Amino acid sequence: MARHLLDKSTTVNLNNADLEDLAGVPGIGRERAEALLMYREQNGPLANWGELRQVPGFEDPDVVEYVREHAELS
Repeated sequence: MARHLLDKSTTVNLNNADLEDLAGVPGIGRERAEALLMYREQNGPLANWGELRQVPGFEDPDVVEYVREHAELS
């Protein structure tokens, strides 16, 4: 089975990335990626980085800041 890889020049957008892309973002991993997808299904896209702290697994502001260095919102 081919492994899904991101081009290193591509920044993952947390509002439209799939499970594999989210899980590949430093600081996210599969469990947080699944929680983020569930949150998006129930609440729509994230409006800002502060809202990410409402997603299970992202409550710690240090985690959000780390993810923010490796991803984007739009």
